[in-house]
Amino acid sequence: MIKKGITLGLILSLASILSVPSQAINASNQPQAIAIPPVKNNVSPNITTDKVKQWIKEQSKNKATSQNELYLDFLYYKTLNLDDDKEMELVVTAPGGAHTGSFFVFDQQNEQYQLIFEEEWHVPKDGLVQPDELDDFIPYCTSNGKRLYKTIDYSGGTGIHVETAHLWYIENGKVVIAWEGEMKKVTSFQGILTVTLGTYHIENDTLHYFANSYKQDIEQKQIKKPDSQTEAKMFQFNGKIFEEKL
Repeated sequence: MIKKGITLGLILSLASILSVPSQAINASNQPQAIAIPPVKNNVSPNITTDKVKQWIKEQSKNKATSQNELYLDFLYYKTLNLDDDKEMELVVTAPGGAHTGSFFVFDQQNEQYQLIFEEEWHVPKDGLVQPDELDDFIPYCTSNGKRLYKTIDYSGGTGIHVETAHLWYIENGKVVIAWEGEMKKVTSFQGILTVTLGTYHIENDTLHYFANSYKQDIEQKQIKKPDSQTEAKMFQFNGKIFEEKL
């Protein structure tokens, strides 16, 4: 009876651990305060991939060419309430190639979706998956009510890879970039590998940014401790953007 009781207790304990929602586990790893509940996605059945393509072609500043026409075959989109009005915004990403793509934000104005923001950001499809579980669409709310969202742009080229965080919000039907910072940068040139890893944390409208960098000769026969350096910066939100505090 004792062994059965112990076994039953272990099974119940394991079941309780496995039943913890993944969102609760992820929340403990969030790098910034969560001021309001996650936004929810409710894609209207009236919004189709063909319609989204049409809106991009009609309103994009970069009119469709044979090349980006191909990229439009790989669209990912969600309707999200990103500001204080009742209308839903439409966020679209066209990943494109390895380091090319486009990121769009449409605002519903006069019952029509109007393109209010467009950048050549490469945002993988995972950037628009399960917004209630990713911090990309869990906003940080500033003291004056700005709801900040994060988008990671993956750029680069031969011998270089860069991941940049863009913090933005919507105000008066426009997207405002509040802050941008490198989260990762890897370069390889003439046998020298240079890596920079960054992170940030927002507290009381103060953004703390930290970056660690190191260089290493990847062609040397004996691996030695790389040269490294640390960078720390502070940015204060002035009501519109984060300004660096010198």
